[in-house]
Amino acid sequence: MAEIELPDFDDLMQIAEDISAAKKRLVLNEAILEDRLAVITQDVSTNEDYFIKEKPASMRYIEVVYHKVGRNEDERKWLLEMRVQISGDEALVKYKEMEYNVYRDMIAVWRTDQANKRGANWDV
Repeated sequence: MAEIELPDFDDLMQIAEDISAAKKRLVLNEAILEDRLAVITQDVSTNEDYFIKEKPASMRYIEVVYHKVGRNEDERKWLLEMRVQISGDEALVKYKEMEYNVYRDMIAVWRTDQANKRGANWDV
């Protein structure tokens, strides 16, 4: 049977640090996006240039249209880039959490192996 080795704890700590950094970026980018969406909502709700039939657009319309594509091309690009960054950070967090769990499972297997070896020595 192959020897089971304990994983490197420095690697495990690096993964934990990577998760922390990615979550920090994720929360920050989500807050920045929410702030921009609030500014868009306020502008579209109060600026008559965006009114439909002399009335402000409904919140649903603002969410479906302006929150997705922005008020102009530059804002559309910015919103898209921010959402791509957020989705990348979400994917990284999930990947790193799975990697961390694999390391924890490896430690559990190693502990079980060590206990089995100690138990086998008692039978002699």
